[in-house]
Amino acid sequence: MSTYQTPTQERTDTDDRIEGPIPEFDKFGQHTGEHFYRCTDCRAEAMRERDLADCCGGAA
Repeated sequence: MSTYQTPTQERTDTDDRIEGPIPEFDKFGQHTGEHFYRCTDCRAEAMRERDLADCCGGAA
């Protein structure tokens, strides 16, 4: 696991269940240049935050 820190983003109450962007690392610990997002409820991961909009009842 890396200690790489991502910039803090202003968040709203509706997207508190989605964390990210989280940097992606390969098996050697090298940053791949990609980032992903994760649902804190079910731990689903996606390359785009909007792909998790319907996850765990996110879209009301």
